[in-house]
Amino acid sequence: MAHFRPDQAAHLPQLMSLSHGSLIVRSRELLEPGQRVRVTVHLVNSGQEVTIEGEVVWANHQLGDMALRFLELSEGGREAIAAHLSEWAASR
Repeated sequence: MAHFRPDQAAHLPQLMSLSHGSLIVRSRELLEPGQRVRVTVHLVNSGQEVTIEGEVVWANHQLGDMALRFLELSEGGREAIAAHLSEWAASR
C-alpha cells in the first residue's frame, strides 16, 4: 500500500493534486492506465488519513505523473476530502 503525503522526500510518491473524485501523483514508478491501486492520503490540516481504492486513468512517463480516479473510499473519506478542499479554498 502506498502512502502519498505532500511533505515526502522527492524520491517517494508525492501527492500533486487532490479533488473530490481523483488525485494526481508524481512518482518514479508509474502504473499503467486501467490498473487498480490502494493508496492512503494524509490530510495535513486535519491529520486524517483517507484510504482510496482507485484506478489509473492516465500516466505521463515524461513528467512522472499519473492520475487516479476514485472507486471506493474509506469510511468518512468523502467528507474528510470535502472538508480539506473547502478549508484549502478558503485559505486562498
